[in-house]
Amino acid sequence: MVSLIFKTKNQHAFLYNALGAFAQNEINLSKIESYMPEGRFVPAQFYVEIESHPDRDEYKKAIKQLEKYSDSVSILGVYKAHSYRRL
Repeated sequence: MVSLIFKTKNQHAFLYNALGAFAQNEINLSKIESYMPEGRFVPAQFYVEIESHPDRDEYKKAIKQLEKYSDSVSILGVYKAHSYRRL
């Protein structure tokens, strides 16, 4: 499992394309949350948890695609998934 935060560029359909990076690389999102930094009306940031590992080629491709549509991408952590998940 990987937790990360990203902020899309303020362009038409960039959130759609950013999330599409995971779909195109067959990576499941187990959680997504949006929030406005500091409570201001500015482009939202998104917290996501994905079912993947940084060593996988699909993960590397997805992050590279995500970066094209984002002003920032921050990996918060990588951790072992609970045994009930099938990766």
